[in-house]
Amino acid sequence: MNLRERLDALERALGDLRERAAGNAILVEGRNDAKALEVLGVGGTHLLLNAGASLQVRIDEVAEMAAATDWPCLIVLMDWDRTGGRLQDRVVHGLAGRVRLDNDVRRRIAVAARVKAVEELPSDLDALRGQVGGRGP
Repeated sequence: MNLRERLDALERALGDLRERAAGNAILVEGRNDAKALEVLGVGGTHLLLNAGASLQVRIDEVAEMAAATDWPCLIVLMDWDRTGGRLQDRVVHGLAGRVRLDNDVRRRIAVAARVKAVEELPSDLDALRGQVGGRGP
């Protein structure tokens, strides 16, 4: 995939993420990931996986929150490194059947982005725009 195609794919995936996030929740690993989503203009409710509880306790808390709200689905957006992949699998498995999940946008971003962490997406997008000749949001 050349730089233009990569930029277009990333912008489409991020645009879809913005649309899907409206009225939904996004579960990310930590505070820096949530800040990156804000920089990218991604709304919705941002939930942190790393919130001081064990993984299983946090998964249960997220399932309870989802049951108590009107979120149509939960977007699970862990990093694309080895740890993030393991967390994604564990979270999806732990929430399956309890919460309607959306994993598609994570896969699409992974194909287009050149980074391994959600918190690095804004700088990757800016770099791609600069290399291709610049485009605004």
